[in-house]
Amino acid sequence: MVNYKYIITAITIFVITLSCFISQVFGGAIEGRVFNRHSKQPIPNVNVTILGTHIGAATDSSGSFALINLSDGQYTLHFTYIGFREQKRDVTVRSDGKIKLDVQLSPTILHQGKAVVTTTRGLRDRFECPMATEVVNRSVLEHRNTMSMADAFDQLPGVSISTTGKGSIRPVIRGLYDTHVLILLNGIPMNDLRPGGNHVMLIEPEQVERMEIVRGPGSVLYGSDAIGGLVNFITMPRNPFFGEKLDHIWKLQSGYCSNGDLYRIGAEVGVGTKERFVKGRYGLKESRNIKDPNREIPNSGYEGNHIDLMGGWRNDLVDLDLVYHYLIADVGVPINPAIRHSVFEDEKQQFLKLSGTLKPSVRSLLTVETNLSWQRHNRHFHMLKPFVFNPDTLEQDMQIFVNTDAWNFQVIPTTLLSERSVLKYGIDLLYQTADSDRRSFTTDLFSGQQNIITTPRVIPNSRHSDLAFFLQSETNWRDFSLFASVRHDRVHAKSDETDRSSIPLSEMDEQAFSGNLGLVCHLKRGINLTGQIGRAFRSPTLLELYFWGPHQMTVDRGNPDLEPETSLNLDLGLNQRKERFEWSINGFHNTIQDYIYKRQTGDIDSASGLLIDSWENMGDVRLIGGEIQGVVYLWERIGVFSNLSYVEATDLDNDKPVPDIPPLNGNLNLRYSAPVISGELGANFAAKQNRLASNEKETSAHVVYNGSVEINLERWLKVPSKLNLTVTNILDTKYHNHLSRIRRWYFEPGRNISLALTLEK
Repeated sequence: MVNYKYIITAITIFVITLSCFISQVFGGAIEGRVFNRHSKQPIPNVNVTILGTHIGAATDSSGSFALINLSDGQYTLHFTYIGFREQKRDVTVRSDGKIKLDVQLSPTILHQGKAVVTTTRGLRDRFECPMATEVVNRSVLEHRNTMSMADAFDQLPGVSISTTGKGSIRPVIRGLYDTHVLILLNGIPMNDLRPGGNHVMLIEPEQVERMEIVRGPGSVLYGSDAIGGLVNFITMPRNPFFGEKLDHIWKLQSGYCSNGDLYRIGAEVGVGTKERFVKGRYGLKESRNIKDPNREIPNSGYEGNHIDLMGGWRNDLVDLDLVYHYLIADVGVPINPAIRHSVFEDEKQQFLKLSGTLKPSVRSLLTVETNLSWQRHNRHFHMLKPFVFNPDTLEQDMQIFVNTDAWNFQVIPTTLLSERSVLKYGIDLLYQTADSDRRSFTTDLFSGQQNIITTPRVIPNSRHSDLAFFLQSETNWRDFSLFASVRHDRVHAKSDETDRSSIPLSEMDEQAFSGNLGLVCHLKRGINLTGQIGRAFRSPTLLELYFWGPHQMTVDRGNPDLEPETSLNLDLGLNQRKERFEWSINGFHNTIQDYIYKRQTGDIDSASGLLIDSWENMGDVRLIGGEIQGVVYLWERIGVFSNLSYVEATDLDNDKPVPDIPPLNGNLNLRYSAPVISGELGANFAAKQNRLASNEKETSAHVVYNGSVEINLERWLKVPSKLNLTVTNILDTKYHNHLSRIRRWYFEPGRNISLALTLEK
């Protein structure tokens, strides 16, 4: 048994030693401002780095930046920001002098610029990350008139979705989903106790400023559970104010969809200066049942509201951010057509996060990031169905209540070991609790007489904690960037003796190391070679350990004896970005030991009449595959975008396919962009999936055509405004998503025409 006192003591001494590391203090400085070449307005949040070093900064709300304590020498400054062409400036610094620069960046219509990601908790071009990473910005979601999170993951390589209707969404990354994919909200793991795993049904596209997706394990800074990858929803906006005087902004949105008669409204308002701001957001969305090309899909409606409050404060020493989300919704769950009512009623989610970044004057200690967060999820699933033992005369009313809370605390210092090497390290504590209730009765369809059924709780009073220590180093050496990470997790889970619970008193203790080694090699002609090998770890969730009860179409039985999963992943990639084109190719090999899945037992639960599924360890599973994506700019205003993805999963114990794996799929899009009107026409396609596990059915190949148009109305309305028109499934094609949990009854949604109007200041 490992003695944790010695491990914690050693890590603490190491961290203190690094934090106290004092390097030579230099006197040279570079100061400047960055402007939009066309509008002459300052550009905030531009990434300013010195090539070949880890020295960098981001411009503030007035476009200003400062790089201090520089030694004598020649430097190349690199300016990058999404939507603008990159720029490099050579400067010569003297230790006793200061250089002032004014830099103008040119906006680009098609090229999104070097998409900067934070998957390493730092600003880095996604093409220079050892992990295969994608970024989706709010501007893209608005251009495509994204009305639901099911559409937000469209056109992403290596990413699919598993759905139970439009409201219940699970991202699938390289064939893995549910609790195998780590879902983050502003860098904090979302509470993973929802039956079915990591849904994103309580996040709306209007709340998202940016989505970052990592394909494959590799980010120990965010958590150990990213066996398949992670999705980070960033809802906290950058400070939108530039000046010293108090200013204000506002934004109004409205939208309508023909399929489901959906409408939404939203409003944002903010006040502040370049140093501090507050912002509020409200949204309302309602939808009736949607339709597939054949018929209406019952229980597929949605009605929800969300309120977001956020603010920030900046000075030379510390940055503070506060964000609060509240969402309440009725989310329809279309399952067996015989079920009259199947809805998550009054689903509530709250999220509160306070972040602080200390910027000490000691050069070797760059920043100390601290995060404190709280989440609460109140789940209420309500089902009305024929009583299985007497369906002609009795209807069963079944209601399930699950309440979960989660607290997270993180401290992450960043130490500059040298101008070419930086170290991030810290602690990450996550604590979760769960409790539940369950009610059920039958009603005689002729007499109206009711009979109460005594049913067990779906999960006992239980709790789960994870204490982790981690280190990650980044080193630039000539044409190489090297990454090394290690993380140690100690996990504890316990269920109490709870009345009306089928789970006895149970306790679990697990510990494990995870980590990764990554490389980015800059070859000739702007080609980058990326590679990473990593070991990931995931302990069973409270759901998998202790849940025992109905979950939509089945009764799920937890297993307190589950073993944790571990994986070994290898990822290799090549990419290149030029003025007229860019491309990337990635291949991966991921082996998971003690893979956790739900096995179909074939037994029937006597209380509900539903089939029983049991959480079990499958054994070893191998996933292999890859992604190809590219962009070609045919002309200044026209570009072609395409990607292709494939994954194959095998149970190595019996050499048989693993269920619920997406087929070969991809898309091809033609985009036109101009100051007044922009448009996109594309096709999403998938091959036949005939590599099937037992109890799976083949799905046919299909092609679905979509289009969108965005019109800039500012010249007519005299305020920044735009009108978006989107048509999905233009030809009303009948097709099945192989990962849909309702494909045995329904096709995917039919043709949908959506219209959105946005006004802002």
